Amino acid sequence: MKEMPGFTEAILFQKLKECLEEPALSLVSVFASRSPSAYREAMKFLTESYEDPIKLANSYLLKATDPNQDEATMTNTILKSSQALQVLKGDLINQKIDLYEFALMHAFLGAMSPKMKADWEGHKYKCKQDYLHELERNNKSEEYMEAWTAGRVENLSSFSSWLKLYKVRIPNSKAEDSP
Repeated sequence: MKEMPGFTEAILFQKLKECLEEPALSLVSVFASRSPSAYREAMKFLTESYEDPIKLANSYLLKATDPNQDEATMTNTILKSSQALQVLKGDLINQKIDLYEFALMHAFLGAMSPKMKADWEGHKYKCKQDYLHELERNNKSEEYMEAWTAGRVENLSSFSSWLKLYKVRIPNSKAEDSP
């Protein structure tokens, strides 16, 4: 396509958008189509979002639980999402993620503000970075360390610990502990 006369990155970006379905379409639509780097940025974002089985599973769960669909669309969406999640099941298990806890956490995350969700994503990223730094130190000292799995942080215990820390950082928090 790049050899075609009149080719531009904007045209390539537009063709990309024509190939996508929701929710990926909404995700890349935030990139300005007139930006010279829109296509590259969108592809990088899609790769980061959809090569990660956890993010991909979350995306399917969000799509399937979107209440702003008519009954026929929702039925079709749930069927497609269920099939995709069945395929991803093995990847999640390989990452030592408890499927029940994953589903519960997704339900909780669905009720959270975008700010809280972003903070949770940041927490998970920091946990992995901390692990990588510790692994580097242990490699120098030749100590064995178990391989990283997403299950180290994608679990209710880690999620609850993060929520407690998040709650403390809320200005003027008057939230009471619930049972």
